[in-house]
Amino acid sequence: MGNVLRWFWLFILFVLVIGHCTFAQEGELFRVVGFSPGEGSTVSEYLEEMRFTFSQPVVALEEIGKPFPVERIPFRVSPPLAGECVFEDQKTLVFKISETLR
Repeated sequence: MGNVLRWFWLFILFVLVIGHCTFAQEGELFRVVGFSPGEGSTVSEYLEEMRFTFSQPVVALEEIGKPFPVERIPFRVSPPLAGECVFEDQKTLVFKISETLR
């Protein structure tokens, strides 16, 4: 359980830092305005997904529901996790985790 908490808090710290930064994509600025599991959430080693909500649309409608290349997301998860990214809508990125947190 200790390693799961370490992974979770490293992830939360990273997202909080990223959430206060702005990114440029095609000349428009956006930032992370929400994520889950959120601060104070209980996380088990069987966490299935992480969600990131951006301040404005960041992908075209055609990208919704399709696998999104991990190398194109404007941040990284550290330590790395195996998984797949999919945009649920134009502002919400879902990272579907395919491994058990340890």
